[in-house]
Amino acid sequence: MRRRIGNTMYNVPKHTTPAAASGLAVSGPGILYGALIKTDGSHDVTLTFHDGTTVSGINLLPAAMVVNAADDVKSIDLNKGVYFSNGVYVESSGTAYSYQVYYDNE
Repeated sequence: MRRRIGNTMYNVPKHTTPAAASGLAVSGPGILYGALIKTDGSHDVTLTFHDGTTVSGINLLPAAMVVNAADDVKSIDLNKGVYFSNGVYVESSGTAYSYQVYYDNE
């Protein structure tokens, strides 16, 4: 979503509600801007982002993102974003975690 502040236009991404399991985060085409991951401070969390509605979609990033438990909260910033055409499916593993996906699909 584009917002004007003064004379400058900014991309202001939307975000999903917090999730704690693998699943479809975003439907349809758009741009993935990043994610916010919270751990329980004791267990690592691994996230893989797929272009599609299931885990069989192509990987949007070259590798799975591993968040160390000691980080507690980790932000993944994809700067200008990564285009997806079919949705964003997040494959996740870990214990007592949550994540939110930042995206735009307008």
